[in-house]
Amino acid sequence: MRKLESDASTAAGGDLSPRMGDQAIGEGDRLEAELVRLRGENRRRLRRRVSVILIVLLTAAGVQWHRQIGLWVTSRWWVAKAGGPTVDVSTALHQIETSDTLVVDVRDPEEFLVSHLEGARSLPLAELESSGWPPDWRRDRPVIVYCTVGYRSGLAARYLQEQGFDAKNLVGGILALAQADQPLVDGSGQTWRVHTWHESFAWLVPAPYEAAWSH
Repeated sequence: MRKLESDASTAAGGDLSPRMGDQAIGEGDRLEAELVRLRGENRRRLRRRVSVILIVLLTAAGVQWHRQIGLWVTSRWWVAKAGGPTVDVSTALHQIETSDTLVVDVRDPEEFLVSHLEGARSLPLAELESSGWPPDWRRDRPVIVYCTVGYRSGLAARYLQEQGFDAKNLVGGILALAQADQPLVDGSGQTWRVHTWHESFAWLVPAPYEAAWSH
């Protein structure tokens, strides 16, 4: 009788063990499947985040590239229309830093008051053409003139060259200085405002500068 009970227990235990093993294997498979699902979701989230970041960066780069190309085309059209000797912004900045060059802003006084390159002197084009070079300014210094994009300063550079000055027109004007990250100042110190003369040039102002205009 005892042997029969023992045999029955053994048989019952033998039947239970495979079932428990199957349950453990099934639970392990479910856990593994859940881990695989979570890893897949994390990868998808990461790809979405990277895609958003890339879109933002490419959009910002595209806007900046759009402004740079726009200023390049716009300034060269106006500079060619004005004529006169020219200098690009990188060469001009190097010349200003390494020589006794006088920088002259030929925009209107209200434009100069909004912002200008530090150290620049104001001499509006209309005043230069009507009254000539100020008598108390030296005539033997190299001169770089600038305006908004290069048209008025091109006329000024041509006029000064005809008067015997070593004068050059800054291609791109104050907008090229802003795109080159040159600090601009007003009567109180550094400012982030740029006078573009006309609203049509406002889109060429790079961030973080703010455009102002009067026409």
